[in-house]
Amino acid sequence: MRFLVRRLEAFNRDALSAWGGAQPLLTKTVLFVPRLVELLMMYAIGLVALAAIVLLMAIGWVAGLDRKMPSRPGF
Repeated sequence: MRFLVRRLEAFNRDALSAWGGAQPLLTKTVLFVPRLVELLMMYAIGLVALAAIVLLMAIGWVAGLDRKMPSRPGF
């Protein structure tokens, strides 16, 4: 435990600037694919949500849900 505390203190005073170290190129390459897939999935989910909102707005416009109902006499 004392070893970890000393390493953390050295890192905090910037004596171990490369504490994390640079990732090897192979690791960066292997991790690129899942990150790219995650990014594309988030874009796809966002586009699907946006398309659903636009579709619901169009259905409401066609069905006349946004129009004011004429007042009925006697009510």
